[in-house]
Amino acid sequence: MNKIFLLKPILLLTLCVIFNQAASAQTKIVTTGNNLVNPSDPYAADIVIGSDQQGGIRHDASIMWWTSGSASRISNTGDTFYLSQWSTTNPNIGLSAVIGGSSYFKGNVGIGTTNPQTSLHVVGTGATYEADNSKAISGGGLVIQGNIGGSRSAATGAQLEFVLPANPDGTNFWGQARIITVPGTASPGAVGKMILGTRRNVNKFGTGYQLYYGDDLVIDGLGNIGIGTLTPDQKLSVNGTIHSKAVNIDLTGWNDYVFKKDYQLRPLSEVKTYIEQNQHLPEIPSEQEMIKKGLDVAEINKLLMKKVEELTLYLIEVKNEYDSLKQQQKQIEQSQLKQLEELKQQLALLTKPQHQQ
Repeated sequence: MNKIFLLKPILLLTLCVIFNQAASAQTKIVTTGNNLVNPSDPYAADIVIGSDQQGGIRHDASIMWWTSGSASRISNTGDTFYLSQWSTTNPNIGLSAVIGGSSYFKGNVGIGTTNPQTSLHVVGTGATYEADNSKAISGGGLVIQGNIGGSRSAATGAQLEFVLPANPDGTNFWGQARIITVPGTASPGAVGKMILGTRRNVNKFGTGYQLYYGDDLVIDGLGNIGIGTLTPDQKLSVNGTIHSKAVNIDLTGWNDYVFKKDYQLRPLSEVKTYIEQNQHLPEIPSEQEMIKKGLDVAEINKLLMKKVEELTLYLIEVKNEYDSLKQQQKQIEQSQLKQLEELKQQLALLTKPQHQQ
């Protein structure tokens, strides 16, 4: 009975092929069934290969076709589906899909291109940086979506991870770096936070040194960038030391007005009184202000240069006073020398013997 049941669809398929070959230059298979795909029913198809009857045992099955010395095949073994191609020099699997397990491609995969140049080559229409709120995503490229499930979390999102194997054969692989995007806030909203980090031995949570991904570079929902901090509060916030050959800072104004003739230089006596009362120079922030607000490099450099310029003016004043005093001293010395010479002459006259007078 089972053999007769299996022969019927084969005979029907053969008759369809013969009929269509006679009616057309192409081979067509036309069925009159309306078996829509139903994930819960493996027999919901117009043509079933590899099963004996409804409710019966499934068997391995395959379809193969030849072309120019190579063969392509669709097959399954148990719960594994294969889409493969075989040539005279290199049999390989193009696609393998396992129900509830791993799936993989061998060779380059192209999306939007018939000529992929690498393992995954995605070609789109291109995305503009001016993407607005009219679309949920900007599109035009590769999208990585993370279904976080449950309640929204500010620490869970979509990740792109870079993995390197420890062994030459590709085994014992570990993630080495990642880019993860999480919500900017735990509540729903359109902002995001992107975090770039490398994997290393770090005491990330204060519970001891372990291999964690570091939160090395952060871009928050306000466009602030943080290095070594998850909560940047400026366009660039750095929790650490900056090493640079040069720093170029844009300024608004400088202190050359100090050298203008109408600039009123504070008397040194007034500066002395201010320092005694406040323990810092006029216009320079106090220690408490520095600790609370931090150091504005551009502003403090302007203030320091102003003090240098004022100090230069003070030195010029002191130099002028010194030169004036030196000139006065010279005049006094010359006058004293003249008076001394006159006294010497008078003394000589007084001490001259009478017979010489």
